[in-house]
Amino acid sequence: MFGSDRAELVYGQKSGRKLVHISEVERGLKCDCVCPGCSIQLVARTKADKVVPHFAHYGPGCSGAPETALHKLAKQIVADSLTLVVPKRIAIHGAVERALPGATDIKLEFARIEYNDPDGIVPDLYVTVKGHELFVEVVVTHPCDEEKIRRIREHGIAAIEIDLSRIPRDASPEIVADAVLRTAPRRWLFNKTIDDAVIGLREEEQNSRIAAEKKLQSEAGRLIKDYLTSMGSFSSKSDSVPRMDALRDLGLLQHVGVDVAGYGCFSVPPAIWQAVVLTEVLLGRKTGKQLVKAVPIANYLETHRFIAPLFRRVSSELEAAAIKEHGRFAAPWRAVYSLNAKGNFEFDRTIPLDRSRSVLDLRLKR
Repeated sequence: MFGSDRAELVYGQKSGRKLVHISEVERGLKCDCVCPGCSIQLVARTKADKVVPHFAHYGPGCSGAPETALHKLAKQIVADSLTLVVPKRIAIHGAVERALPGATDIKLEFARIEYNDPDGIVPDLYVTVKGHELFVEVVVTHPCDEEKIRRIREHGIAAIEIDLSRIPRDASPEIVADAVLRTAPRRWLFNKTIDDAVIGLREEEQNSRIAAEKKLQSEAGRLIKDYLTSMGSFSSKSDSVPRMDALRDLGLLQHVGVDVAGYGCFSVPPAIWQAVVLTEVLLGRKTGKQLVKAVPIANYLETHRFIAPLFRRVSSELEAAAIKEHGRFAAPWRAVYSLNAKGNFEFDRTIPLDRSRSVLDLRLKR
Protein backbone atom coordinates (compact mmCIF):
# COMPACT_ATOMS: atom_id res chain seq x y z
CA MET A 1 0.00 0.00 0.00
CA PHE A 2 1.12 3.57 -0.67
CA GLY A 3 -0.01 6.31 1.68
CA SER A 4 -3.06 4.40 2.97
CA ASP A 5 -4.58 4.74 6.43
CA ARG A 6 -5.56 1.07 6.17
CA ALA A 7 -1.93 -0.10 6.08
CA GLU A 8 -1.10 -2.34 9.01
CA LEU A 9 0.88 -0.75 11.83
CA VAL A 10 4.12 -2.68 12.08
CA TYR A 11 6.14 -0.24 14.23
CA GLY A 12 5.60 0.47 17.89
CA GLN A 13 7.30 2.96 20.18
CA LYS A 14 9.19 1.70 23.21
CA SER A 15 10.04 3.74 26.26
CA GLY A 16 12.75 6.20 25.35
CA ARG A 17 10.90 6.94 22.06
CA LYS A 18 12.73 4.21 20.11
CA LEU A 19 10.69 2.55 17.36
CA VAL A 20 10.79 -1.23 16.98
CA HIS A 21 9.45 -3.59 14.32
CA ILE A 22 6.70 -6.11 15.14
CA SER A 23 9.24 -8.90 14.56
CA GLU A 24 11.37 -7.62 17.46
CA VAL A 25 8.79 -7.76 20.29
CA GLU A 26 6.91 -10.28 22.39
CA ARG A 27 3.30 -11.15 21.72
CA GLY A 28 0.37 -9.24 23.28
CA LEU A 29 0.81 -6.52 25.86
CA LYS A 30 4.25 -7.88 26.67
CA CYS A 31 5.49 -5.89 23.67
CA ASP A 32 5.52 -2.87 26.02
CA CYS A 33 4.88 -0.45 23.15
CA VAL A 34 2.67 2.57 22.56
CA CYS A 35 1.32 4.02 19.31
CA PRO A 36 3.77 6.42 17.62
CA GLY A 37 0.83 8.60 16.66
CA CYS A 38 -1.47 8.80 19.69
CA SER A 39 0.58 7.14 22.49
CA ILE A 40 -2.19 4.59 23.25
CA GLN A 41 -0.90 1.23 24.48
CA LEU A 42 -0.41 -1.35 21.74
CA VAL A 43 -1.01 -5.08 21.53
CA ALA A 44 1.38 -7.14 19.39
CA ARG A 45 -0.49 -9.51 17.08
CA THR A 46 1.92 -12.18 15.87
CA LYS A 47 1.80 -15.36 13.83
CA ALA A 48 0.59 -17.13 16.95
CA ASP A 49 -2.67 -15.17 16.51
CA LYS A 50 -2.93 -16.60 12.97
CA VAL A 51 -2.78 -13.14 11.42
CA VAL A 52 -0.21 -11.09 9.55
CA PRO A 53 1.97 -9.70 12.35
CA HIS A 54 1.03 -6.15 13.31
CA PHE A 55 0.30 -3.87 16.25
CA ALA A 56 -3.24 -3.11 17.35
CA HIS A 57 -4.44 -0.39 19.68
CA TYR A 58 -5.43 -1.53 23.15
CA GLY A 59 -8.38 0.81 23.08
CA PRO A 60 -9.59 3.46 20.61
CA GLY A 61 -7.28 3.62 17.62
CA CYS A 62 -5.99 6.47 15.42
CA SER A 63 -5.98 6.53 11.65
CA GLY A 64 -2.55 8.01 10.93
CA ALA A 65 -0.34 5.73 13.00
CA PRO A 66 1.44 3.96 10.06
CA GLU A 67 2.42 7.31 8.50
CA THR A 68 3.58 8.74 11.83
CA ALA A 69 5.57 5.60 12.55
CA LEU A 70 7.34 5.77 9.17
CA HIS A 71 8.13 9.44 9.70
CA LYS A 72 9.58 8.88 13.17
CA LEU A 73 11.49 5.78 12.06
CA ALA A 74 13.15 7.70 9.21
CA LYS A 75 14.45 10.34 11.59
CA GLN A 76 15.66 7.68 14.00
CA ILE A 77 17.54 5.89 11.19
CA VAL A 78 19.45 9.04 10.19
CA ALA A 79 20.28 9.91 13.80
CA ASP A 80 21.55 6.38 14.47
CA SER A 81 23.55 5.88 11.27
CA LEU A 82 25.08 9.38 10.97
CA THR A 83 25.36 8.85 7.20
CA LEU A 84 23.24 10.27 4.39
CA VAL A 85 23.15 10.70 0.63
CA VAL A 86 22.33 14.28 -0.36
CA PRO A 87 21.21 15.38 -3.84
CA LYS A 88 23.73 16.43 -6.47
CA ARG A 89 24.34 20.16 -6.58
CA ILE A 90 23.12 21.28 -9.99
CA ALA A 91 22.62 24.92 -10.97
CA ILE A 92 19.91 25.42 -13.60
CA HIS A 93 19.13 28.58 -15.53
CA GLY A 94 16.96 28.31 -18.61
CA ALA A 95 18.28 25.46 -20.72
CA VAL A 96 21.72 25.52 -19.06
CA GLU A 97 22.62 23.04 -16.32
CA ARG A 98 25.92 23.09 -14.45
CA ALA A 99 27.01 20.35 -12.04
CA LEU A 100 28.80 21.73 -9.00
CA PRO A 101 31.53 19.97 -7.02
CA GLY A 102 30.71 18.34 -3.72
CA ALA A 103 30.24 14.85 -2.28
CA THR A 104 26.79 13.29 -2.22
CA ASP A 105 27.57 10.44 0.23
CA ILE A 106 28.31 12.30 3.46
CA LYS A 107 29.24 11.50 7.04
CA LEU A 108 27.38 13.40 9.75
CA GLU A 109 29.12 14.72 12.83
CA PHE A 110 25.94 15.33 14.79
CA ALA A 111 22.19 14.74 14.38
CA ARG A 112 19.31 15.96 16.53
CA ILE A 113 15.64 15.09 16.00
CA GLU A 114 13.18 18.01 15.89
CA TYR A 115 15.71 20.67 16.77
CA ASN A 116 14.16 23.98 17.86
CA ASP A 117 15.96 26.66 15.89
CA PRO A 118 16.19 30.11 17.54
CA ASP A 119 14.33 31.60 14.57
CA GLY A 120 11.36 29.30 15.15
CA ILE A 121 12.04 26.81 12.35
CA VAL A 122 11.57 23.20 13.50
CA PRO A 123 13.21 20.82 11.01
CA ASP A 124 12.69 17.08 11.25
CA LEU A 125 16.45 16.73 11.70
CA TYR A 126 19.26 19.14 12.46
CA VAL A 127 22.64 17.75 11.40
CA THR A 128 26.17 19.06 10.97
CA VAL A 129 28.64 18.11 8.23
CA LYS A 130 32.24 19.29 8.55
CA GLY A 131 31.08 22.16 10.70
CA HIS A 132 28.26 23.16 8.34
CA GLU A 133 24.62 23.07 9.41
CA LEU A 134 21.98 21.16 7.44
CA PHE A 135 18.22 20.80 7.91
CA VAL A 136 16.68 17.48 6.84
CA GLU A 137 12.94 17.25 6.15
CA VAL A 138 11.20 13.88 5.73
CA VAL A 139 8.05 13.66 3.60
CA VAL A 140 5.54 10.89 4.21
CA THR A 141 2.27 12.64 3.40
CA HIS A 142 2.90 16.40 3.20
CA PRO A 143 5.93 18.04 1.53
CA CYS A 144 7.25 21.37 2.78
CA ASP A 145 5.01 24.24 1.74
CA GLU A 146 6.24 27.43 0.11
CA GLU A 147 6.06 29.39 3.35
CA LYS A 148 8.39 27.01 5.19
CA ILE A 149 10.80 26.94 2.24
CA ARG A 150 10.78 30.76 2.19
CA ARG A 151 11.63 30.87 5.89
CA ILE A 152 14.43 28.32 5.43
CA ARG A 153 15.89 30.36 2.59
CA GLU A 154 15.73 33.55 4.63
CA HIS A 155 17.44 31.74 7.51
CA GLY A 156 20.30 30.75 5.22
CA ILE A 157 20.83 27.17 6.40
CA ALA A 158 21.06 24.49 3.71
CA ALA A 159 18.09 22.09 3.69
CA ILE A 160 17.09 18.91 1.86
CA GLU A 161 13.79 17.04 1.64
CA ILE A 162 13.59 13.22 1.47
CA ASP A 163 10.40 11.86 -0.11
CA LEU A 164 9.10 8.61 1.45
CA SER A 165 5.53 9.03 0.20
CA ARG A 166 5.72 5.87 -1.92
CA ILE A 167 7.35 3.62 0.67
CA PRO A 168 4.91 0.95 1.92
CA ARG A 169 3.85 1.76 5.48
CA ASP A 170 4.57 -1.82 6.54
CA ALA A 171 8.00 -1.98 4.86
CA SER A 172 10.75 -3.78 6.74
CA PRO A 173 13.37 -1.76 8.65
CA GLU A 174 16.00 -2.66 6.04
CA ILE A 175 13.89 -1.31 3.16
CA VAL A 176 13.07 1.87 5.05
CA ALA A 177 16.73 2.44 5.99
CA ASP A 178 17.90 1.99 2.40
CA ALA A 179 15.26 4.43 1.18
CA VAL A 180 15.96 7.05 3.83
CA LEU A 181 19.73 6.97 3.62
CA ARG A 182 20.23 6.39 -0.11
CA THR A 183 17.52 5.61 -2.66
CA ALA A 184 14.36 7.65 -1.95
CA PRO A 185 13.90 10.82 -4.08
CA ARG A 186 15.43 13.89 -2.44
CA ARG A 187 15.86 17.52 -3.38
CA TRP A 188 17.50 20.69 -2.14
CA LEU A 189 15.07 23.08 -0.53
CA PHE A 190 17.90 25.59 -0.19
CA ASN A 191 21.61 25.58 -0.94
CA LYS A 192 23.47 28.87 -1.15
CA THR A 193 26.18 27.39 -3.37
CA ILE A 194 23.54 26.43 -5.93
CA ASP A 195 21.84 29.83 -5.70
CA ASP A 196 25.16 31.63 -6.19
CA ALA A 197 25.91 29.44 -9.22
CA VAL A 198 22.48 30.25 -10.72
CA ILE A 199 23.24 33.95 -10.28
CA GLY A 200 26.54 33.34 -12.07
CA LEU A 201 24.77 31.58 -14.96
CA ARG A 202 22.31 34.45 -15.20
CA GLU A 203 25.15 36.98 -15.36
CA GLU A 204 26.96 34.90 -17.98
CA GLU A 205 23.80 34.80 -20.09
CA GLN A 206 23.35 38.56 -19.76
CA ASN A 207 26.97 39.25 -20.67
CA SER A 208 26.72 36.88 -23.62
CA ARG A 209 23.54 38.59 -24.78
CA ILE A 210 25.13 42.05 -24.51
CA ALA A 211 28.19 40.85 -26.44
CA ALA A 212 25.97 39.31 -29.13
CA GLU A 213 23.95 42.52 -29.42
CA LYS A 214 27.11 44.60 -29.81
CA LYS A 215 28.42 42.19 -32.43
CA LEU A 216 25.10 42.31 -34.29
CA GLN A 217 25.05 46.11 -34.21
CA SER A 218 28.59 46.18 -35.57
CA GLU A 219 27.69 43.77 -38.37
CA ALA A 220 24.56 45.79 -39.15
CA GLY A 221 26.64 48.98 -39.37
CA ARG A 222 29.03 47.39 -41.85
CA LEU A 223 26.14 45.93 -43.83
CA ILE A 224 24.43 49.29 -44.18
CA LYS A 225 27.69 50.93 -45.23
CA ASP A 226 28.01 48.37 -48.03
CA TYR A 227 24.32 48.75 -48.83
CA LEU A 228 24.58 52.52 -49.32
CA THR A 229 27.64 52.00 -51.52
CA SER A 230 25.69 49.52 -53.63
CA MET A 231 22.75 51.90 -54.01
CA GLY A 232 25.08 54.68 -55.14
CA SER A 233 26.61 52.47 -57.82
CA PHE A 234 23.31 52.13 -59.69
CA SER A 235 23.35 55.77 -60.79
CA SER A 236 26.30 55.02 -63.09
CA LYS A 237 24.84 51.85 -64.61
CA SER A 238 22.99 51.94 -67.94
CA ASP A 239 22.18 48.28 -68.42
CA SER A 240 19.24 47.78 -70.74
CA VAL A 241 16.08 46.19 -69.45
CA PRO A 242 15.75 42.64 -70.84
CA ARG A 243 12.76 41.88 -73.07
CA MET A 244 11.51 45.43 -72.85
CA ASP A 245 9.48 45.09 -76.05
CA ALA A 246 7.71 42.00 -74.75
CA LEU A 247 6.91 43.73 -71.46
CA ARG A 248 5.57 46.75 -73.34
CA ASP A 249 3.36 44.55 -75.59
CA LEU A 250 1.97 42.76 -72.53
CA GLY A 251 1.30 46.01 -70.69
CA LEU A 252 3.79 45.18 -67.93
CA LEU A 253 6.43 47.82 -68.48
CA GLN A 254 5.03 49.94 -65.65
CA HIS A 255 5.79 47.07 -63.27
CA VAL A 256 9.57 47.26 -63.62
CA GLY A 257 11.92 49.82 -62.14
CA VAL A 258 9.86 49.99 -58.94
CA ASP A 259 11.66 51.52 -55.96
CA VAL A 260 11.29 48.95 -53.15
CA ALA A 261 13.08 48.67 -49.83
CA GLY A 262 16.14 46.46 -50.19
CA TYR A 263 16.87 47.13 -53.86
CA GLY A 264 20.46 47.98 -52.91
CA CYS A 265 21.03 44.26 -52.15
CA PHE A 266 21.00 43.50 -55.87
CA SER A 267 23.90 43.66 -58.30
CA VAL A 268 21.76 45.36 -60.95
CA PRO A 269 19.21 48.20 -60.88
CA PRO A 270 15.60 47.37 -59.91
CA ALA A 271 14.30 47.50 -63.51
CA ILE A 272 16.54 44.65 -64.58
CA TRP A 273 15.90 42.10 -61.83
CA GLN A 274 12.20 42.95 -61.74
CA ALA A 275 12.01 42.37 -65.50
CA VAL A 276 13.66 38.97 -64.98
CA VAL A 277 11.11 38.12 -62.30
CA LEU A 278 8.27 38.93 -64.73
CA THR A 279 9.59 37.39 -67.92
CA GLU A 280 11.57 34.39 -66.68
CA VAL A 281 10.05 33.41 -63.35
CA LEU A 282 6.38 34.29 -63.67
CA LEU A 283 5.80 34.05 -67.41
CA GLY A 284 8.57 31.61 -68.24
CA ARG A 285 7.87 29.37 -65.22
CA LYS A 286 11.58 28.85 -64.60
CA THR A 287 10.92 27.76 -61.03
CA GLY A 288 8.21 25.25 -61.90
CA LYS A 289 4.52 25.16 -62.61
CA GLN A 290 3.32 25.94 -59.10
CA LEU A 291 2.45 29.43 -57.93
CA VAL A 292 5.79 30.90 -56.95
CA LYS A 293 6.75 32.51 -53.66
CA ALA A 294 9.21 35.25 -52.79
CA VAL A 295 11.97 33.07 -51.32
CA PRO A 296 12.27 30.72 -54.35
CA ILE A 297 12.28 33.77 -56.63
CA ALA A 298 15.12 35.31 -54.59
CA ASN A 299 16.99 32.00 -54.79
CA TYR A 300 16.54 32.02 -58.58
CA LEU A 301 17.90 35.57 -58.80
CA GLU A 302 20.83 34.61 -56.56
CA THR A 303 21.68 31.64 -58.76
CA HIS A 304 21.84 33.99 -61.73
CA ARG A 305 24.02 36.47 -59.80
CA PHE A 306 21.46 39.24 -59.63
CA ILE A 307 21.98 39.49 -55.84
CA ALA A 308 25.24 40.98 -54.58
CA PRO A 309 27.38 38.43 -52.65
CA LEU A 310 27.41 40.57 -49.49
CA PHE A 311 23.62 40.29 -49.15
CA ARG A 312 23.00 36.66 -50.10
CA ARG A 313 22.85 35.41 -46.53
CA VAL A 314 21.16 37.97 -44.29
CA SER A 315 19.61 36.44 -41.15
CA SER A 316 16.36 37.73 -39.70
CA GLU A 317 18.26 39.11 -36.69
CA LEU A 318 20.79 40.93 -38.86
CA GLU A 319 18.04 42.27 -41.10
CA ALA A 320 16.13 43.67 -38.11
CA ALA A 321 19.29 45.32 -36.75
CA ALA A 322 20.11 46.77 -40.19
CA ILE A 323 16.61 48.21 -40.53
CA LYS A 324 17.20 50.12 -37.28
CA GLU A 325 20.29 51.61 -38.90
CA HIS A 326 18.56 52.35 -42.20
CA GLY A 327 14.79 52.13 -42.55
CA ARG A 328 14.92 51.38 -46.29
CA PHE A 329 16.95 48.21 -45.88
CA ALA A 330 15.41 44.77 -46.49
CA ALA A 331 16.73 41.31 -47.26
CA PRO A 332 16.56 40.33 -50.97
CA TRP A 333 13.62 37.94 -50.53
CA ARG A 334 11.67 40.64 -48.73
CA ALA A 335 12.40 43.10 -51.54
CA VAL A 336 10.86 40.59 -53.94
CA TYR A 337 7.90 40.07 -51.63
CA SER A 338 7.30 43.81 -51.31
CA LEU A 339 6.50 43.90 -55.04
CA ASN A 340 3.37 41.93 -54.25
CA ALA A 341 2.60 44.18 -51.28
CA LYS A 342 2.74 47.14 -53.67
CA GLY A 343 0.31 45.41 -56.01
CA ASN A 344 2.79 45.03 -58.86
CA PHE A 345 2.55 41.28 -59.45
CA GLU A 346 -0.96 40.60 -58.11
CA PHE A 347 -3.11 40.08 -61.18
CA ASP A 348 -6.75 39.13 -61.27
CA ARG A 349 -6.73 39.44 -65.07
CA THR A 350 -5.24 37.14 -67.68
CA ILE A 351 -2.31 38.02 -69.90
CA PRO A 352 -1.97 36.53 -73.41
CA LEU A 353 1.61 35.35 -73.93
CA ASP A 354 1.23 34.74 -77.63
CA ARG A 355 -1.51 33.87 -80.08
CA SER A 356 -1.01 30.11 -79.71
CA ARG A 357 -0.83 29.77 -75.90
CA SER A 358 -3.59 29.80 -73.36
CA VAL A 359 -3.81 32.53 -70.81
CA LEU A 360 -2.10 32.41 -67.40
CA ASP A 361 -3.29 33.69 -64.09
CA LEU A 362 -0.21 35.24 -62.47
CA ARG A 363 -0.08 35.59 -58.73
CA LEU A 364 2.96 36.28 -56.61
CA LYS A 365 2.63 34.97 -53.08
CA ARG A 366 5.01 34.89 -50.19
